[in-house]
Amino acid sequence: MNKIIAVFPLAAVLLLLCRAAEAQLISPLGQLSGLSASAASATSATPNSGAASAPVVVDGATLFNVYGRSHTDAVDRADLVTLRLEKILAGVKPNQPPTDISARSVDDQICILVNGTQLISITPEDASATGETVAALGAQWSDQIGHKIGAVRRERGPGFLKRQDERAAWVVGVALLINLLLWLVTRRLLGRPGWVSQAFVWLIAAHIITDLYPQTKSLHDMVDAGVLRPFAICIITALGASLASRLLHLVLDYVFPPLPASLSPEERTERTLRRRATLGTVARITGVTVIWIIAALVALDWIGVNPATFLTSAGLLGVVAGLAAQDTMKDIVAGVNILVDDRFGVGDIIEVGSFTGTVEKLNLRVTQIRDTEGRLITFPNRHIEQVANHTASWSQVDFRVSLSYNSDLRATMALLVDVANKLRDDFPQHILTDPQMLGVDSYNASDISVRMMIRTAPGDQWMIARELRLRIKEAFDAEGIEIPYPQSVVHHNTIPPQVGLEVADPGES
Repeated sequence: MNKIIAVFPLAAVLLLLCRAAEAQLISPLGQLSGLSASAASATSATPNSGAASAPVVVDGATLFNVYGRSHTDAVDRADLVTLRLEKILAGVKPNQPPTDISARSVDDQICILVNGTQLISITPEDASATGETVAALGAQWSDQIGHKIGAVRRERGPGFLKRQDERAAWVVGVALLINLLLWLVTRRLLGRPGWVSQAFVWLIAAHIITDLYPQTKSLHDMVDAGVLRPFAICIITALGASLASRLLHLVLDYVFPPLPASLSPEERTERTLRRRATLGTVARITGVTVIWIIAALVALDWIGVNPATFLTSAGLLGVVAGLAAQDTMKDIVAGVNILVDDRFGVGDIIEVGSFTGTVEKLNLRVTQIRDTEGRLITFPNRHIEQVANHTASWSQVDFRVSLSYNSDLRATMALLVDVANKLRDDFPQHILTDPQMLGVDSYNASDISVRMMIRTAPGDQWMIARELRLRIKEAFDAEGIEIPYPQSVVHHNTIPPQVGLEVADPGES
């Protein structure tokens, strides 16, 4: 975009130098401000009378439009005037007397006469469509015909081609100079290729040069209406969209400002920062997309493409695409719900199904998390129905330790609380509240379970838990407290011999 912006001052220099060299040269940017004549050459209906129009084209350029009650009438009139005017221009000589052009009343109609020969009669449809009186329109068309005949006379005069060659060479020289400046700016200073801006400069130079010669007038209009004007419109709308996007960024920076330093540690959490960043990013992407869509529609309208027809065609295609993209629409709806409900944000550690990882990317369509093995796992938002967020607002260490049945439970629990308090003193930014000793949690087969809770900042529970286990093991070793191994008690039962039991001899009968 910086390259595109840099083109306009240099292009303006080129145009100003060309105007200084030849006052009769037409500024391309002046032609770009409105619809060129050739672009309007298609038959159209006017809002004043509903009459159809057709252009009178001479040497590839539209001189003026004539009107009729129907398309056929307008085209027939335009063709007749064009044939008569081409015949008159073919007989123009450089040194002949000035041509007599006048608008006179002939048979109760205002007609334009060229050297006494009727060229065209001005009808009420012409006057009604243009919003002029018949007399005023006759004077206007007479002036346009006179300018055209005068231009043809000058073009056929001695030395015309030589003067035009000199002007073309001057334009090429200025274009080379500006391209050299562009090369120095883009390659040496910005370190980027400047072929886009250089092509635009050469396009303007070609537009000017093709207007110098009668043989290239049609090419001049093609470059104007088919290339230069759409290209300039796209650049202008792109600049407008860029400025609007920048303004949107400023507004979103105001809507999602940085958190004030006066917030408490519990209020100023990474969770809040990540939520604001996620909402701001999605708002920027959505807003910029809408801005560029509007800019594209405006550009199409200026170029001459009917946005309504374009949108209708796009709507029909959208219905077909929508049927094939129902899952994508479900993803977008689910993504909006995730953001509105604040289920998680970028940077949160979440658990979805059997997967646990850190959220690296969240948009309206997909969520990507990276697990501890470095795998990047992508979930369509529609599949995220139940999610466990391990870093929402605050986290907690649920610590349990097993003690033997012959341990002094009260002394051991006091030791655990003391170790946890020292840990909080060493990590005040990570532990939010005083440790909470819940007491004896359960009796097991070979031990007694003691439970303690420590509330931490989001995402710090694993680091605090690891450090707590290390310190408790060291404290137990120092106090001679053993963590019991699994034990089993086996009872052996013996059967005493029975007295007085006689066994019969199997040989006795």
